[in-house]
Amino acid sequence: MELDHKDKREGPNQIATRCMENASFPWLVPPRWTVEPRDISVVAGQPVLMDCVAEGLPNPSVLWRKKQVQLFSRDVGVVKTVTLWMPGSHYSAVTPGYRRQMLENGTLSLVAAEPGDAGHYMCQAANGVGAGLSKVVSLTVHSKSIICTQ
Repeated sequence: MELDHKDKREGPNQIATRCMENASFPWLVPPRWTVEPRDISVVAGQPVLMDCVAEGLPNPSVLWRKKQVQLFSRDVGVVKTVTLWMPGSHYSAVTPGYRRQMLENGTLSLVAAEPGDAGHYMCQAANGVGAGLSKVVSLTVHSKSIICTQ
């Protein structure tokens, strides 16, 4: 590499920094979907697998969030959190529990869907390279039909 007059006045750290800013690093790859999240519709009681599989270098971490809004009950003054899709609401992290598991590949697993699980979910995949990925999907949970015969 031939240094021009300006480069000769810079120290080795400044030259190395400038070279790194202009270099491309093939071992750093931003996330991309391998299985993109999609809307799902199930009957209550059925298991649910909400895919969110991404790859990149380094391997992306995946975070699931669910759209929430807080409503205030006027008669008792108690805050109740319910799932709604409306402006001004926010997403809260989905926490694993006995009914919900986050699989190693980023898929969110629900053992048996309940009406309260219905709503909009956001999957985010990021690895610090590029902007990361984010997609909002809808989970619809239908009530079980009961047929009575006489």
